[in-house]
Amino acid sequence: MFALLIILRAVFMWLITAVFFLFLTLLAIFFVHLFSLGRHLQLHRRRRQLHVSTPSYSSCGGRVSKEDLLGLPGFRFSKGSHQLDPGISECVICLDRIREGELCRILPGCTHVFHLECVDAWLVKATPACPICRARVICPG
Repeated sequence: MFALLIILRAVFMWLITAVFFLFLTLLAIFFVHLFSLGRHLQLHRRRRQLHVSTPSYSSCGGRVSKEDLLGLPGFRFSKGSHQLDPGISECVICLDRIREGELCRILPGCTHVFHLECVDAWLVKATPACPICRARVICPG
């Protein structure tokens, strides 16, 4: 009889321990889900606040043509050229370093600098806006 009580007590303690750890596991899952949902909502709210309506590109006719690209300023990159920001070191389109003597293009308006080939492809294929600040590209004309 005494052995039966010890066995029942052990089983009862095991069940209480199992239920306790099950509760802790469910509580942890709940808090992880709550945290991820809160993070998702926070990012969604931030995106909505930062959302800028698509500007009209009337000066470029909706797209930049290859003829329009010829009118945009281009130059050979050197450290002191065109009084550029001294921090310019890479093209954000291809993520490669801008080296001395490479052909570059400066966008009118925002004055951001890119490799000539990279920004030309971006403007013709993607969107007529600066890849960094999203300022519309003002085509000469």
